[in-house]
Amino acid sequence: MATIHGLSNTRLHSIWRKMKDRCNNPRASNYMNYGGRGIMVCDEWNQDFMTFYEWAIGKGYEDHLSIERDNVNGNYEPSMASG
Repeated sequence: MATIHGLSNTRLHSIWRKMKDRCNNPRASNYMNYGGRGIMVCDEWNQDFMTFYEWAIGKGYEDHLSIERDNVNGNYEPSMASG
């Protein structure tokens, strides 16, 4: 499926791709610390970058910041952190 958002080369899109990879791809080098421990990406974010993007921007994301989970054992989902 072709992307139409024009954000594929942004840092935030890279964060989203890496988040999905470490949770969904058993071949990812850090899978054992995420997906291998049962940590998942919520369906909304897993299926749609723009949903993740809108959440991050709404929480004040800027390129010099990071996105962290409050609970290191929790899933990647809208309630995970303040941004």
